[in-house]
Amino acid sequence: MKTSRLILFIGITFLYISCKKEKETDNPNIIHRVINKEVISKGDFSSDYTEIDIDDNSVVDYILEIKLQKFSKSTRFLGMITGNESLATAASNEDPFIVNKLSKNSIINSTSTIWTQLSFLANYSNDLISTIKEDGYAGNGDVIVGVKFLIDGNTHFGWIIMNTSVSYKYAIVKEVAYDIRPNIAIKAGEK
Repeated sequence: MKTSRLILFIGITFLYISCKKEKETDNPNIIHRVINKEVISKGDFSSDYTEIDIDDNSVVDYILEIKLQKFSKSTRFLGMITGNESLATAASNEDPFIVNKLSKNSIINSTSTIWTQLSFLANYSNDLISTIKEDGYAGNGDVIVGVKFLIDGNTHFGWIIMNTSVSYKYAIVKEVAYDIRPNIAIKAGEK
């Protein structure tokens, strides 16, 4: 009886181990970095920014800027070279592009739309004439943004995780990643 229980236990253990899903490995073609670059407002009427070099080649690819004015506040995301763009969506016909908050594993490639050189992580305006408008993700936690940018004239796809405070006075770029192969799709959050 003890022998049959032992054999049954060993069989179940062997079956469990053989059926256990192996851990997925990181994609060797993806460069991923945690950068934690912060932008902190120096005052109520200021413009402050941080530079983002996704591929760490000493060329600024993007700027994340906090802009605080009398009747408006924004966190802008700007591609520094023509061809460096982010995935965005229009808030409305008259409003600027707001970054498109991607779900993890969303595909980022040449067929993704809408690509734009300037988009906003968050935008607030109160012009005292019309209603207050607030778009974007101020105070809403981390946002994964799809990006395409140039390395030696070739387009590469990647993603950035950013966050901005509800007050618009603080923003952070947490992580960046991109595929080292030109024109190859990447999944949002893929490492």
